[in-house]
Amino acid sequence: MSFKIKDYSDEILASEHKLLEYENLPEERSIALRKLINNLATNSITQLFSSLQESLALGRQITGTHPFTVWEFFLSEENVEIQRKIKIITDIERCTKGLFAPRGYVFDALKTQFIEGFAKSSKERHEQNDLLPHLGTFAERVNIPVEELQAFIGQERWKELIMRLIPQ
Repeated sequence: MSFKIKDYSDEILASEHKLLEYENLPEERSIALRKLINNLATNSITQLFSSLQESLALGRQITGTHPFTVWEFFLSEENVEIQRKIKIITDIERCTKGLFAPRGYVFDALKTQFIEGFAKSSKERHEQNDLLPHLGTFAERVNIPVEELQAFIGQERWKELIMRLIPQ
């Protein structure tokens, strides 16, 4: 079983190619991000599949938001619950263990899609020279040494960059 989520990167508006401080994230996008993380963090296959259409629509709503803005939002002090849910989404135990064998496969595919989606958008922003100009501000705001993040970007280790951003 496999599934592919449509790539909406071609629908990004040129005006969106900038870093927004997460406090200035439009309310509809912050609501969409919260709902999307809630949908993806479920431990129920039934709930996961029943929210699939909504999750795809929510993904379209946030398309074009700078990846640093999204991560700054996720990692902000007031979003501790979102950080807990991101840990659930990317938890290897969730992917490899469970009452039913297919469950682990589905959650592993979800984890992979989550990480690869952010890796791809970060790579695209880098290719558009829209990542490094914001790196210092971003690193300071998420309290990660800029040199550490710069090393991932300089070596084009996109998935590792995203794994470093995921709260431990």
